[in-house]
Order: sequence, then C-alpha cells, then structure tokens
Amino acid sequence: MKKKDIKSESKEISFDSVELKKQDAIADDYKKVVTFVIILVIMALLFGGLYYFNAKFVTKDEFQNKEDETTTTVKLDTSLILADDIFNIKDDNYLVMLYDASDETSAFLYENAVTGYKGDLSVYKVDLSSAMNKSHYNKDGVENTNPNNANELSVTRNTLIEIKKGKVVNYITDRDSIIKKLSK
Repeated sequence: MKKKDIKSESKEISFDSVELKKQDAIADDYKKVVTFVIILVIMALLFGGLYYFNAKFVTKDEFQNKEDETTTTVKLDTSLILADDIFNIKDDNYLVMLYDASDETSAFLYENAVTGYKGDLSVYKVDLSSAMNKSHYNKDGVENTNPNNANELSVTRNTLIEIKKGKVVNYITDRDSIIKKLSK
C-alpha cells in the first residue's frame, strides 16, 4: 500500500468514528425523550389514581349512586332567641316564652303552645337550658318580675313575658295561665 492509500483509509476511519459518535448522541437523546415520556405517563396515571381514590373513598362525592344520596334540610328557627336579646326585638308588642328545653314535658307543652299560637303578637322562645342563657336562669334564685333590661332578667321557672315598647307589661309563671294566653 501506498502512503496515499493509508491516509485516505485513516480519513474514512475517522469519518466513520465521528458518524458513530453522532449516532450514539442521537440514540442517547432518543432514550432520554422516551424515558421522560414514560415518567410523564406514570405520573399522570399516579395523579389520576389519587384523584379517583379521593373522589371515591375520601370525599365520597363522585361515583356514588344518586339513589343513595340523602338530603338534609336545616330550617333556621328565627323565633329562638337568647335571653340577652329579649329587649332588643324590633316589634313594639310581642311575647317571649322562656322555658327549660331539657325538661321534655315542659319543652313539648310549650313548643306546641307556641307553635299553635294564632294571636296577633309575635312569639319568641328562649331556651333556659342553653349555656348562653344560664346567667338569667336560677331555679333556686330570686325572680325579678319587672326587669327593665336583659341584665335585670332573672327567672326561676318557665315564664311567659309580654313586652310592649320595651317594657314588661305581663309576667306569667303559672302553667295553665301560660297555655291559656297562648291558646288565644
């Protein structure tokens, strides 16, 4: 072989190695892209699975049978007030029924009487068993039958109070008298 032939052979070999390096680089880039796509698909499946698990088992708002749904309706009783508010009502003339709702007999009796009341006055209820009203209810204490404001209010039993223009005009503690007044 001649020197010239050797030189051209070495150029071909070096050219081939550069081509091989380029092909290896392209193959490496292709592997990286394929790996990225595979990881992306795995992540999408993982998040989709977590969403499905959350909707099905945690929040239970998705994929549930519509027949199994129960609707809870909460009705706000605007006639139930706090003892502190009995003198803050905007009506000029109204009734306030103060009773111990923890006593089932009294609660049933007075709830029915208030519900069945057909008179002209608005009737508001105060649950004396509520912790918010404890400062105004003392079974063994002294009763104030003519309070001028909520701070002076002190009841010892179930009571119906009629208030006219911010003043107590009728204070009834007798059960039969309360029922009679509410049955009008």
